Amino acid sequence: MDSPFPKSSSAAGEGRIVAKLLPDGNSGLETIVYQYPLKLITPSRPSEVRSVLVFLLSYGGGLVGGDNVNLSIEVNANAKLSIVTQGHTKIFKSATPDIVTRQTLRVHIAPGAGLCLLPDPVQPFEGSVYEQTQIFKLAGDASLCLLDWVTQGRTARGEDWSFVRWVGRNEVWSCGDGSATSTDRLLVRDSVILDGNQTSSHLKTLRESMQSMGVIGTLLLRGPLTKTLGDFFLSEFAALPRLGARDFRSEDAKRADNDAMSPLERWRSDRLKMEKDSKLLWSAANVRGCVVVKFGAPAVEAGRLWIGSMLSYEGSVAHNFGNKALMCLNLQNPKRPPSAGLLIVATPNVMNSRRQPLMETSDNTPAGSPAPTSTARRSGRVTKAPAKFTPDAPAATKRKRSAENDEEDAENESPDEGEEGDNQDDDASDTAEEEPQRARKKKASSQSARSKKPASKKPKINGDATVTADANHAPKQLVSRPKKAVRIPTADREAVGLYAEIFASGHSSKKVAEDWFEKSNTHEATAVTDLVNCILTAAGCEQHVTEDDIRDPDNAQDRLADLQDRYATEGITDYPLISRAKTTRPFRDLLVGFFRSLLIVMHETGVLYRENDLMENITRWVVSMSSSTLRPFRHTATTVALAIEGSLVEIAKLLDNRITNTTQQLESEKSRKGKNKDKLSAIQKSLDEANENRAACEDMINEYFDTVFIHRYRDIDSKIRVECVEALGTWVMQLSRFFMKPEFLRYLGWMLSDGVAQIRQEVLKQLARILKRDSEKLGHFIDRFRPRLMEIVARDADVNVRVASIGVVQILKDTGMLDPSEIDAVGRLIFDTELRIRRAVMEFFASCVNDSIETKVESMGGQDVVDELFGDDDEDDYFSPRSDWIAIKCLAELLAAYDAQLEEEVQTSTPRGLEVAVDLVPASAPETRISLASQVIYEKIEQVKNWELLAGYLLYDHTASTKSRSSKKGGSNESALRDAVAPEGSEEAILLEVLASAVRASLAPTSEADKARRRHRPEGGDMSEDAAVHLATIIPRLLKKYGAEASTAVIVLRLEHCLDLDIFQQLRQDSTTYQRLLDEIATQFDRHVDRGVLTEAAKALLHARKYDGLEEIADAKISELWENVLNALRHFDRICELGERNNLDEEAIAELGHILFKMSKLASVYNCVEALDADGTAEGSDAPAIEILARIVHRGKLDQVDEALDDLEDEAVAFAITSCKFYFVWQVRGLISTVQANTAISGRDVENLNMLRKMYEENLILTLTSRGTNDDLRLFATGGLCDLHVLFASLKQIANQHAAANGDDGQSYTILESLFEPVKADLLPEIIEIYDATERAYARCLKRTLNEPAVDEDPLDDDDQFSDDEGDNDGELTEVEKKFKELKAEKALCTLAGQYVLAILAKQLDATGPHAGKLRRRMLRNQHKLGPNVKETLAHLDETRLKDLALGGGKKKKAASRAKGKQSGKAGGKQPVSEEIVVAEDDDSDQEEAEGAAAAGRQQRRQVEEIEEEEEEVEEGTEEDLRRRELLDEDAHDPIEDDSDHDQGGGQMDEDESILGD
Repeated sequence: MDSPFPKSSSAAGEGRIVAKLLPDGNSGLETIVYQYPLKLITPSRPSEVRSVLVFLLSYGGGLVGGDNVNLSIEVNANAKLSIVTQGHTKIFKSATPDIVTRQTLRVHIAPGAGLCLLPDPVQPFEGSVYEQTQIFKLAGDASLCLLDWVTQGRTARGEDWSFVRWVGRNEVWSCGDGSATSTDRLLVRDSVILDGNQTSSHLKTLRESMQSMGVIGTLLLRGPLTKTLGDFFLSEFAALPRLGARDFRSEDAKRADNDAMSPLERWRSDRLKMEKDSKLLWSAANVRGCVVVKFGAPAVEAGRLWIGSMLSYEGSVAHNFGNKALMCLNLQNPKRPPSAGLLIVATPNVMNSRRQPLMETSDNTPAGSPAPTSTARRSGRVTKAPAKFTPDAPAATKRKRSAENDEEDAENESPDEGEEGDNQDDDASDTAEEEPQRARKKKASSQSARSKKPASKKPKINGDATVTADANHAPKQLVSRPKKAVRIPTADREAVGLYAEIFASGHSSKKVAEDWFEKSNTHEATAVTDLVNCILTAAGCEQHVTEDDIRDPDNAQDRLADLQDRYATEGITDYPLISRAKTTRPFRDLLVGFFRSLLIVMHETGVLYRENDLMENITRWVVSMSSSTLRPFRHTATTVALAIEGSLVEIAKLLDNRITNTTQQLESEKSRKGKNKDKLSAIQKSLDEANENRAACEDMINEYFDTVFIHRYRDIDSKIRVECVEALGTWVMQLSRFFMKPEFLRYLGWMLSDGVAQIRQEVLKQLARILKRDSEKLGHFIDRFRPRLMEIVARDADVNVRVASIGVVQILKDTGMLDPSEIDAVGRLIFDTELRIRRAVMEFFASCVNDSIETKVESMGGQDVVDELFGDDDEDDYFSPRSDWIAIKCLAELLAAYDAQLEEEVQTSTPRGLEVAVDLVPASAPETRISLASQVIYEKIEQVKNWELLAGYLLYDHTASTKSRSSKKGGSNESALRDAVAPEGSEEAILLEVLASAVRASLAPTSEADKARRRHRPEGGDMSEDAAVHLATIIPRLLKKYGAEASTAVIVLRLEHCLDLDIFQQLRQDSTTYQRLLDEIATQFDRHVDRGVLTEAAKALLHARKYDGLEEIADAKISELWENVLNALRHFDRICELGERNNLDEEAIAELGHILFKMSKLASVYNCVEALDADGTAEGSDAPAIEILARIVHRGKLDQVDEALDDLEDEAVAFAITSCKFYFVWQVRGLISTVQANTAISGRDVENLNMLRKMYEENLILTLTSRGTNDDLRLFATGGLCDLHVLFASLKQIANQHAAANGDDGQSYTILESLFEPVKADLLPEIIEIYDATERAYARCLKRTLNEPAVDEDPLDDDDQFSDDEGDNDGELTEVEKKFKELKAEKALCTLAGQYVLAILAKQLDATGPHAGKLRRRMLRNQHKLGPNVKETLAHLDETRLKDLALGGGKKKKAASRAKGKQSGKAGGKQPVSEEIVVAEDDDSDQEEAEGAAAAGRQQRRQVEEIEEEEEEVEEGTEEDLRRRELLDEDAHDPIEDDSDHDQGGGQMDEDESILGD
């Protein structure tokens, strides 16, 4: 089913832009629409208003084969529009040459308007086919500036005009004046055809024809706004030297002439030299009022530089359209100096500058952060990056980024291909798997790395000299507010120095930082030594550095290597940052707080920006330690480095505020009439100083980011990665101006794929913070990583991560950044099987419902029309139309749409009738997708909480005319009402399930235990008398309307289970209401043959019989139903012999199966002995019904196969077996009551019962022995045989107990001895064979190999293992089907094993004969091979365990249980026994509801449980408890306290820990 959200009316790739002149005289956008793959972006707050700026983009950074883009642009009168691109327009490879990628642009420019289209060049990839058409129609004095250029392809991949075909056509038309005689006139048609497939041998190839040119382009100029620019190009072209011209002047003459040159001549001379050096060619001509400029260059940047310098120097484009119109030409702030000189060409970095990708920042400026153009500081000293500490790690081989690669896509590169590869001293490996290989080479590699590293500059440290500064930068004694002292224990050693001051003195971090800073002013080397030793001590290292080490930075790596070796030999695995002590968090806070306070002090005193070596020394040691191969060093130093960078971010934010305030102050001072020049000078000086400080601060931020973060964000230690993610999110929030760029944000996107769930969750947490505030600025980031977000939402392995991702996606939806298909994908999670996911997505789903409601109201004509149509809602009238029905209708539509989508993806298979008959699968699913969703929908949507409102909507006749509220417009109102709220298709069934869930949640009785967790329930949540009567009144009405369909009747019948029938017992006058309900339920039971409907109706009848006051009413209905089914059975008995197979046609045997199923259900509800023992009165069928049922069991004997009828025959037999089973259960229950009451028993009754038992047993044996394969009925008959003997064995035990207790004084029940026969011994081989086949079937599903048989057992056949042909078909099954098959096989084995166990323990099976005990040994052979359920079922056959339990063997010490392993640890513990697994009678859901009907069958199990109750309880959660529940291996060692993946307890550190992996 399609999405319920409206589809767009525009086709794929279509877009439209309309620019107009705003009332304030600026240009703005009237319309901007686009469809994938086209994308248009405009700044929300443009920084300049000369023209409106639009970015022309495409999803994925280019166009794929077959894409069609059609963009129309209208520039209204006097408006100005500038269009730029994000980067090269990439044309990807087409699969075949006939798949053409097309782009069409149609532009209409009104009089006085102007368009400036200066994009990046088109970059066609190898194998691409591209056609481009651009048609411009100019009216009157409209203006156009168009640049169209194309490159040779991706030079880094060796492409050189390697595409298949490139066609470009540009047309410029002059529009007529609108009169009847005027027509459009073509001014210029510029066509370029580049065909890579030259078929003629005498023609040059395209590559040869291009004459080494890497880019060619055309510039078209037309109109008054570009008139001066066109004249400039024509004049410059005319001034070019003629071909072959030579300069005969001497050098002196040239210098003299150069000195006399005007600025224009000097600029022209430099430009001509650049053109000659770069081999650039160009020409210009005037064609019908248009200036056409053609140019070509060997390199793209040479062409970009040339065209940019021409446009910049002339200046009219920047003047008329703004500087942003030139951004694709690498010109950020082009100006024309008053006295000229070459502006752009003279700047050497322009040719090699990297233009960062577009990011939607606050002003939507697509410029990245400026890269440093030199290695010099502002002071003139050379900046040197801190050396990496890599003494034990080899120099990792890194791929270099090619300078020719597409730099526009840098933010989309993978982490292994990004800028990290540029760092030659990158010490870290990309993955943990590569570490062992590098470790084997670490010695040679480290020596090589040391030999190649540049010499470090020794810091200038004078311990005796004081720091001098001017008044503005003098050290200050800062006043700090007193804070609560925190004192951290200092382990076993006596804390000294800075470490003691931070963690043991109790002083605030600010006070400690100020004291240390004062010390550094006088003894810098001592202070830095103390600081480095503090970091080492915080890392758990007792070795320290000296002042000589600090004064010799070249030896820093060697010194750290020595410290690392000593640390490793000590075998320390714990350090403060990961310690489990309660002081761990305060320790980290104090450590981080000190370094943040220290940076603030250095900022406030100005030392941070002045020329000194303090910060450089600190950075050198911290950065070197952060790349250590030793985890404690690396983790602690990374924490410190992140704290330092966080402080720098805070300082940069302070400087931003200072610059803003100073700028406002300067502007205010300038606007005054009487200007104070001294004050202006002082303010300007302060502003310049703040700008310089901010630039220096940003340099340090970049330095720490490049040397620490980009290596540690993918550290092998997940704790370090988490800290990096948290830090980056904080930086983005604090300094969005700087960090809201692709080169920073991409790390968050990359880490969404981290293998550790905690890290993914932290990334999502940070993204949620950022998106809540700045989602409109992150369009590019969201487009890049949205697929990964959607993948996490749908399929992440960790529930917490999925919950967090749903919150992020919710923000994206609120800001309109999700496509309808993505909204559907998230909305469908309302059906997820995990409750936490459903609750997390509920808010998202509710917003989708609200969106649908808004759309529905708008389609109806607005809220006023809705109010007129529905009028005022009557709070007590739920059965008349009301406005709430719109919400219900929208909810139903959305649920139906999502349900249909899931049904298409995962087809739900209907269980076979035989599987239902033998109790392998339930007749109706207890939970459906809709019921799961309704559990959480109830908590959020008000209309669902009011179940009476839902019932009124469902009972309303939406097809018939209703009473109109308006006499004049009645017909139209009724039609509008039906169209708006009438349910369609499956919506009614869905709402019925929602109603059932709402009733269960709001009206079900609340127990005392549930009150605490149901406090959120609204007032009146408990069942009230009126609500009970109201529900009992509504259910029959719902059954009359929806009872005809089985699927809806099942749902309505479940509503009866929610009734609290105590109320009807108390309100005797309302029993008639419940009697009418029972009448309708009985009608449903009588009219339906659907197994689900019959099951739910039987449960409703059983529910009624539980209450004494209603039992008589229910019994009367049950008696009527018994009479109907018995009459139908005797009808079959008259027309055929029911004991013979294959004597009925398909329709007749199916009908017989329906009758028998009804009988089995009625027998489970009510004592059926009297009904089944009664003789028949009809001619031809006078035998009791139980005898007929026993004969029907004989139909299970399989003589010949009939595939068309066998399943139906077996279903009928299975239902007959179930009915007989309940008959004997009721009989035994009655006999037990008689024995316990010491009452006489009729010998004739016992004789008749024994005759029936033997007939039933004989027919069961014929059924199971006549079948060669283990089909469902064979297993069911075998279990029925075991149940029969266990049932009478329980009667035997009661009789023996009575005889022992009463002796000769009591009644003698020896007459019952004939009923106590065990299973025939000659059946044992058959029974073992059946178990073998069932066990093998389950082993095949699990792909398990079974144990070899014992010496005295039969050998395994060649096809006994799972590799036989029976398992080969599994490859054709889906994962869901495989799981379903596995669960059925497990249930079949556990059920059969449980029935065998009870029969063996009751000595009814495997107790006598030559093979006694063989079945027990066979069952125990694979006890531990097939999972915990089978293991626990068979555990009661272990004689040793039973003896230990009886003798108190469970009271063993934990140490003994661990030593003895399975013999004591498992056998001695109390194992939970599932009734569904062990007892066949209990596995039947109907029997569980029969209030003791199966008490006799459970007697043996209770005896075993009584023995187990003597066992010692094991505390939950202990090691012994986990071992007994098989959550811990028997031979498992104690877990390491540290939850790290890498630290191992005791001794030398693990080899993997000594190798660093990024």
